[in-house]
Amino acid sequence: MTNKLKITFLLGIFMMIFSSNMNAQLKPGELVDGIAAVIGDEIVLESDVNEQMNYAKQQGASETDKCEFLENLISNKLLVYEAKKDTLIENRSAAIKEQANAKYRQLLSQFPDEKTMLTAYKFRNGFEMKNAIEKIDIDQYYGQAKYQRITEKADVTPNEVTDFYNLYKMQLPQVKDEISLAQIMMYPKLTEAHKEDIIKRLKKIKQDIAGGETFESQARIYSEDEGSAANGGLYKNIYKGQMVKPFEAAALNLQENEISDPIESEFGYHIIQLIKKSGKVYDARHILLKATPTDDEIKTGKSKTRQYQRSYRGREDHI
Repeated sequence: MTNKLKITFLLGIFMMIFSSNMNAQLKPGELVDGIAAVIGDEIVLESDVNEQMNYAKQQGASETDKCEFLENLISNKLLVYEAKKDTLIENRSAAIKEQANAKYRQLLSQFPDEKTMLTAYKFRNGFEMKNAIEKIDIDQYYGQAKYQRITEKADVTPNEVTDFYNLYKMQLPQVKDEISLAQIMMYPKLTEAHKEDIIKRLKKIKQDIAGGETFESQARIYSEDEGSAANGGLYKNIYKGQMVKPFEAAALNLQENEISDPIESEFGYHIIQLIKKSGKVYDARHILLKATPTDDEIKTGKSKTRQYQRSYRGREDHI
């Protein structure tokens, strides 16, 4: 009886302290946490997503919105979920935990003290930060291991996958949807005059190269491809099927150092120079001018979208 009274008394004190702390820290209507996603038997909390976003940004990851980050996180978590069921993938949790602690110490050495580091990374304490690093490293390990297991015997390109689907889509089994979503995308179209202007600019650049300018220097000046302009438009070790079809078809029809006429792809308009080709691999430079619509072209596109919307609503009213 005495023991029960002691336990009840201590529990009462704990609840009083806990309640007072909660009241001091939380405001009415304030969200404590939430479930962002459920993958298999693992719950991904909103706080997990925020912690990993903060850590990734501080590590130099490119800026991205939360929805895009969560989508990438879920895709990797699906691989991790399958990887943990795969008995051929080694469990390296202990080694990864030590690796996470080493990373924490390395990051700490870059700041005057722990408090400054935690503030920069937006963590409340060292345990939270170590836990976030460990989660990221574990997911990265299992995700990469499962991806390698899936793709190690695959020798297909993205274009081959698309072609296979288009050829056999009527024979492929239907997968029951949990959610159905319909969406119509309408993009502003360039006028013929605008297209001709872009093509003329590329032809002029090609003439300047023939007159003595280097393709590399012209790419640095004019190319609108952020991924290659600074490198003189160069892409190395391109595998067949890696680039969009118009680009690849034009590049592989060239002789080494030959420059193509302007070609159109989904990214805009290009001129391409084949540098070298060896079997299924080639190097090429290109100059891209994007097909960016003008304000007038955008207005025309919006007008057509509104017309379609009114037409569609009219049909709905008669259903």
